[in-house]
Amino acid sequence: PAAQAATRGRALLVEDNLVNLGVVQRVLERFGIASVVAYNGREALEQLASQDVDLVFMDCQMPVKDGYEATGEIRAMEKQNIIRHIPVIAMTANAMEGDREKCLTAGMDDYLAKPVKFNEIVIVVRKALVKRRLVYENKKYQEDLEQANFRFQLLHQLSLKINSVYLTTTELDKVLH
Repeated sequence: PAAQAATRGRALLVEDNLVNLGVVQRVLERFGIASVVAYNGREALEQLASQDVDLVFMDCQMPVKDGYEATGEIRAMEKQNIIRHIPVIAMTANAMEGDREKCLTAGMDDYLAKPVKFNEIVIVVRKALVKRRLVYENKKYQEDLEQANFRFQLLHQLSLKINSVYLTTTELDKVLH
């Protein structure tokens, strides 16, 4: 199981309620996803500074630093290229109209209302990891495309130089003969 967890991914669980924390951990373990825990937003930022994770489950209402503020700081770290983009999934007991939009506006990628359900966790994990893989593959494709374009430009410039030298040599032959 430990080797399987290492190959499937790693999640940061930011939750101050041990029952909610245990539910999400058990679901992730069933899918071979290892988890690390933070009990508030400040601890979450410390964890992200010291280790790489594939997604974050973020409680919105916590002491010290709430999930909204922590997510804002995570997004700021991404913009500064301190960390790569990490999907943040909100977990909140607030299941009222407008709460989902508030989470998405704060920079979270998805939303789970508590109490979280097994099938809902599965859906958001799959969606987040597929999206993350596609983003990575798109970046890799863009890098490959830029490298190919650079090589094309280099070959084009070399071709112009070769033609220039050839024409100059041809014109010189005409003058000499």
